[in-house]
Amino acid sequence: MSDVRAEHDEESKTYRRLNRVEQLRQLLPLDSNGDDLYEEHLTSDERERLQYETQTLGYLKELLERQERQFIVLTGNAGHGKTHMVRRLLELGDSTDGVMAALEEDLSGESAHEVKGASAPVRVLKDLSEIEPPEEAARRLSELLAGNGCHVIVCANEGRLRDVVGRLPDRLAVLNTALEHGLERGSTSCPDDASIHVVNLNFQAAVTLDGGFLDHVFDVFLNHQGAWNVCAQCLASEACPILANREILRTPPGEVRPVQRETLLSLVRIAEERGYVLTYREVLILVAYLVTGNLTCEQVEEHHRRGLQGEEFLDRHRLLELLFDPNLSDDDLEVLAVLRMMRRMDPGRIALRQVDERLHSDLENAGALGDGLFGEGVRNLQTRKERQTEEGLHLSRLSRARRMAWLHAAPNEDGVERSERLGLRYHQDYRALHEDSSEGDRLKILRLLVRGLHGIQGAMGVRSGSSLFLVDPAYGRSGSHAAVVARAIKLVNLELCSESEWWLQEGGSEEPSLIRSVEWLDRRVFLVHSKERTRLLTLDLATFEFVMGAANGVVMREFHSPERRRILRELARHAEGASDDDEQRVVRVLLEHGEGQLTLERDDTISLEA
Repeated sequence: MSDVRAEHDEESKTYRRLNRVEQLRQLLPLDSNGDDLYEEHLTSDERERLQYETQTLGYLKELLERQERQFIVLTGNAGHGKTHMVRRLLELGDSTDGVMAALEEDLSGESAHEVKGASAPVRVLKDLSEIEPPEEAARRLSELLAGNGCHVIVCANEGRLRDVVGRLPDRLAVLNTALEHGLERGSTSCPDDASIHVVNLNFQAAVTLDGGFLDHVFDVFLNHQGAWNVCAQCLASEACPILANREILRTPPGEVRPVQRETLLSLVRIAEERGYVLTYREVLILVAYLVTGNLTCEQVEEHHRRGLQGEEFLDRHRLLELLFDPNLSDDDLEVLAVLRMMRRMDPGRIALRQVDERLHSDLENAGALGDGLFGEGVRNLQTRKERQTEEGLHLSRLSRARRMAWLHAAPNEDGVERSERLGLRYHQDYRALHEDSSEGDRLKILRLLVRGLHGIQGAMGVRSGSSLFLVDPAYGRSGSHAAVVARAIKLVNLELCSESEWWLQEGGSEEPSLIRSVEWLDRRVFLVHSKERTRLLTLDLATFEFVMGAANGVVMREFHSPERRRILRELARHAEGASDDDEQRVVRVLLEHGEGQLTLERDDTISLEA
C-alpha cells in the first residue's frame, strides 16, 4: 500500500515556484535592484521579518533615558544598519511606515520626535552624506551640537564624518576626539564631555561567539518548514541546489546548530578576525547568495529539464562551490567582497597528512580516484597529455573531498582543528589569547611571537629567549649577514593581551562602553610593554599567522610585504626609546651564524660575547 502511495505522489509532482526563493533573490543586487537591502524601501512586514535586537539599539535607549541632553553619532561603513536602528527607536515596535517618510522629508534634523522612554524629544539627522556641500553639513552639525533641550542622533559614515569635522575643526574637534578615544580606549563618550558619544559600528561583528546576526538571518529564512513544504512536490527537488543548500544550513526546531552551519559561521568569524569588516547589509547579500546561488526556481527547472548536462550546471551552485569556486564577475565580487577573503582559506588547497591519508583511502575504497596515478589503472594512461589530464582530475577529486571533510568535520576530527584545515596553523593560539588561558601557555606563545619578530626584522643570529630585540630603524638590515640592534626589551616586561583586556586594564574595572554598545568580537591582539603601558604592536589574525610562521622560518617577504612594512614601522617607533627596566642600552651587531655579538657598552668599552 505504501509503495502505491509513493508512486502516486511521484506522478503528482510538477515543477514548483517558491516564494521564499523570491524573497531571498530580492536581497541580491547582482542582476536585480536589491531594494530590500535599503531601509527606505522596506515595508513594515519585511522589516519585522528581519528584526534583530542588537546591542546598539539597547545602548541607544539607555542613553536617551538619561536626564542630561545626549548628542550621539552613529558611525561606521555604509550598511551597518544605522538608519534601521534609528527607525526602530522612533517606532519602538509600531508597524507604521510613516516614520521613514518623516525622516526622508527632514534631512537636516529640524523636527523633534517623541521617543518612548526618552527623557526629551529627539532630533535625527538620518544621513550626513545627504547634506551637500560638506561645508553646509559641517555648519548644520555644529548647530545641532551647540543646541539644547533635545537629544540628537546623527548617522554618518566614518569617512564622511572625518571630512565634515575637518571643515570646522574648532567647533567640531570634540567629535574627532570622541572617535579617536573609542579607537584607543574603547569608550564611546568624549573624555571632555560625557554627554557626547560616537558609537563606531565598524567594531560590530556579524558573527559573535554565540552566533550573531548571520545566525539570526539563517534562522529567519531557512528554519520555517511551512515556507519550504512546496519543494517536496517539485520534480527538481532531488537535483535542486537551493533546496540542498537550505538542508545543510537550517537548524531544525529544538535542535542545536548542525555541524555544517557551525563550520560556516566559524569561517565568517575567522574572516572578521583577519580584519574584514562585514556589514549587516553584506550579511543579507551573503545569505541570499549561499542559499540560492543567484538562481531562480525557473532557472532550476530549465536546467533540470536538460538532464545530465543541466544537473552538472546545477551542481556548481551548491554551497561549497559557491564559497570557494564562485562563478562571479569581478563586479559581482565587489558586491560580495567577503568571498575574496574566504577563497584565500579554501580547505581544498590545504594539504594535511592526517586528513589526506584518510581521504585517499576512502576515495580509493569507493573507487572514486579514477584511472590515474594509483594502482592498476595507471597503465591505461598512455600519453603525457592523458597523465596530465588525469592528474588534474585527481587533484580536483581530492580538493572536493577536503572541502567536504572540512564542512562536515567535528571539532578536532582526525586530530586537526577546523581552522587548521583552512591553512591557519596558529588560530588556536590566537583564540587562547582572548580566553582564560594559563600564564604558561601565554608565555609559550609570546616566545614564539618574539622569535618571529626577530626573523621579520632580519635580526640574524639571535639566540636569546629572554628578550625582544628591536632593529635600529636608521640602519634596518645592514646587510645580508648582520643587523644592528637599537634596543632590547626583556620578555618579563612584555605581555600579549586582547583588545578588550587592554581597554579594561587602561580604564579600570569598568567594562569599556564600546563593548556594550555593539555586537562584540575580540579581533585584535596587542603586544604591550607592561612597565611603560605602551602598545608595541597590533595584530589581527592574518598578521599573527604571519609572525608566528616567521618564527618557524616561513617569512615570505614579498608575499607579505605590506604587513612586514607595517610591523617594521610600528616597531621602529619604539626602537629609540628605553626605560630603566630594559636591558643595558647597547649597540649590537647580530651575526647570521651566531658566532658572537659585538657590543658597545655605555661606558664606551667594546666586548665580543660568545
